[in-house]
Amino acid sequence: MFTHFLDNLANILFLYLILNQIDELEDRASPKRRTLFDVLRIFSISILVILMFESFLYDGYFFDLRMLPLFILSFLRGYRIAIPVLILVASYRIFLSGAGMIPGILFGVAAPTIIGLIGYSGGLDFFNRKHFYSLFILNWIVSFGTVLILPNGSNIMREIGLSHFLTYLMAGIGLHKLLADQFHRKLADIALREAEEQLENIISIIPDALLVVRKNGEILYASPSAGYLFSTSDHHRLLGLSILEKLNEESKTSLLKKLEEIEAGKEPELEELLIKREEGTPHFVEMNGRAIHYQGGQAILLVFRDITERKKTEEEIRNLDKLSMVGQLAAGIAHEIRNPLTSLKGFLQLMEEGGETKEYIPIMLAELERINLVTSELLLLSKPQMVQYRKQDIVVLLSEVISLLRTEGNLKGIEISLKTLSSVEPMYCEANQLKQVFINLIKNAIDATPHGGNIHIIVEMANKDMIRVSIRDEGIGIAPELLPRLGKPFYTTKEKGTGLGLTVCFQIVRAHRGELLFESEPGKGTTVTILL
Repeated sequence: MFTHFLDNLANILFLYLILNQIDELEDRASPKRRTLFDVLRIFSISILVILMFESFLYDGYFFDLRMLPLFILSFLRGYRIAIPVLILVASYRIFLSGAGMIPGILFGVAAPTIIGLIGYSGGLDFFNRKHFYSLFILNWIVSFGTVLILPNGSNIMREIGLSHFLTYLMAGIGLHKLLADQFHRKLADIALREAEEQLENIISIIPDALLVVRKNGEILYASPSAGYLFSTSDHHRLLGLSILEKLNEESKTSLLKKLEEIEAGKEPELEELLIKREEGTPHFVEMNGRAIHYQGGQAILLVFRDITERKKTEEEIRNLDKLSMVGQLAAGIAHEIRNPLTSLKGFLQLMEEGGETKEYIPIMLAELERINLVTSELLLLSKPQMVQYRKQDIVVLLSEVISLLRTEGNLKGIEISLKTLSSVEPMYCEANQLKQVFINLIKNAIDATPHGGNIHIIVEMANKDMIRVSIRDEGIGIAPELLPRLGKPFYTTKEKGTGLGLTVCFQIVRAHRGELLFESEPGKGTTVTILL
């Protein structure tokens, strides 16, 4: 027993030296020769197993389980390595035991190797559960025949060895199924982990913040960008919190409504929200979402894009456009103020001469009120205004703008008319911003009608929830190929224009959830439609 132990220990040490030498040679070999070293390595292990373990005898047949490494090798590595090792091992067994080992090699060495190769190539995939159990029952029936003794004292099954072969085949198939399931499950786990790592790497470099939340706003997942957006050093700290805690009151209501719409399957639209950061600075975000399955349940994926800088840029553009507009209106405003001043000067001269003064006072007050109105409109355009949505009468807003621009139109021989086709409901809007839109568009219509004409402004209800304002001029028109470019910053059809006016108009109309449309025909005029 002790001698057998020393023999095995010596064999293991010898194998270690051989494998170590193979590793050193492999390090210096080219990639094309790596297969050769795999063959040598597996062959060395197989020889050690053969030397250390024995086959066992049962019912007159040898069961040689020492060849199981060949089956596993064949299944995992394929024919390029399995066949050379099979040849080497078979040669070694014949060398040890002589030609009498050839039948045993066919069953004990070749059979498991071939079964493993079939499994490696996917050839046994047709053995589903039903086929496997059928083969098991067949093998049991054949094996049962080994205990049936014929009248002459012989047993056909035992004589031809069919039961032995089928038992070996069944064991090989069963082992293949077991290893195949484990192997494919392992591959699936590895592929899943790799896919998760790749997805996490992609998400980590996306600047938009991703959140997975329940319907009540509880955060189930947060991307690294979400940690930055919500001023958290570790985005995992957001898990379990409510997204509602990070929003102001108005945005909370909007988000809850949006979550209900998404869960109900409605097509989501972009929503602007205002979030509260820990340092106290408000941030504007643009949010969209989709209903998803997450961790075995229903959830909602939300995507947040920080648009704070974009909002600042838009505000700067609006302010620049206001300054530009003030310059363009200067001539009309000067004329509008000069007329009342001339009247006031005349009345003051009459009063100085000692004439009747009472009848002049109402007229003078009216002229002063006119000057005050013009200067008030000018101040609205020249300084930033707080955005305050209130119910406003669009017709009244248009009337005030037309009153401001009518003088400029008259100087160019243009008549501006306002017509209401139906009763127009008041709407929630920012009055100063919509005035800015109307001034821009009517100014454009005046500039596009250099030879005089008419500008028709029509207001009506497009449907029960939407107002349509149409501004139609009789000017030079715009070429069809230029219409898609309208509204892009710094694109203009005017010689002295900046191109910012329409950009601001588009932004304001979009902020009011509206739409701005253009129709034009060169030489006949342009119609601008505002849907609010």
